[in-house]
Amino acid sequence: MYGISIVLVMAILFSYLGYMAFDVTQQVMAVEKSMTDNETFAKVMNVTKYITLGSSFITSIIGWLFYAGVFFLLALIFNRNSSFKRILLLSSYGYIFSIISATLTIYFLGEVDFTDYQTAFEVQKLIGEYQYIGHLFNIFFVAYMVGVIWYVCEIKIWQAIVVAAVPVLIFTLFSIVIQNVSTELQQM
Repeated sequence: MYGISIVLVMAILFSYLGYMAFDVTQQVMAVEKSMTDNETFAKVMNVTKYITLGSSFITSIIGWLFYAGVFFLLALIFNRNSSFKRILLLSSYGYIFSIISATLTIYFLGEVDFTDYQTAFEVQKLIGEYQYIGHLFNIFFVAYMVGVIWYVCEIKIWQAIVVAAVPVLIFTLFSIVIQNVSTELQQM
C-alpha cells in the first residue's frame, strides 16, 4: 500500500512540475507577444497545459510499471524464479528519490525570477538544466534497485548491477539526447 502511495505522490509532483514549466513558458510567451495576441492560440495553450498535467501523471505511473517490467525481464535471464510482483512493489520505494528530486526542482524553479528571461526558449533551456537534478538522483535509484534485485531475484551482485543499471542508463542517456536535440531545434 505504501509503495503505491509513493508512486502516486511522485506522479502528482511530476504533474505539477510539468504544469509549472508549461505555465511559466506560457507567461514568458505572453510577454513576448509572439502569438499570444490570438485568442484561439491562448485557448489552445490552456488546453495543452491541462493535457500536460494529465499526461505527466499517467506517464509517471507507466514509467514505474515499465521499469519494473524491464527489471523483471532482465532478471529472468539470470534467475527464472524472479517475482514481478515483488520487484514491482519494492521498486516503488525507490521513487522516494524521484520525490526528493521533483521537490528540489520545484523549489529551485520557484526561486527563479522569470522576468529576467526574454524568450520562451531561454525558459525551456533553464528548465532543461534543472532536469539534471533528476538524472543525479538516478544514481541513488540504481543503487537501491541493485539491492532490491539482488535480494528478490537471488542473483549475483554483478548481475543485479547489470539488471538495474542498464535500463536506467539507457533511459537517462536517451532523455539527455532528446533534451539536447530539442534545444538545438529550438535555436534554429
